[in-house]
Amino acid sequence: GRFFETDEEFARGLAEIGDLPARRCRQSAADRFPIEKTAKAYLELYARILDGEALP
Repeated sequence: GRFFETDEEFARGLAEIGDLPARRCRQSAADRFPIEKTAKAYLELYARILDGEALP
């Protein structure tokens, strides 16, 4: 991810998004959000919701 201080920086970042290498973006996401860990977290969240737990 990227952070921007100003609207101008944000606009420049959006304009450059097509320059990002897709393979590297995909690998970064896979590294940060492994499918097994992500799926487990969602299942735990769904269980909490079904149990009626109040979530923020």
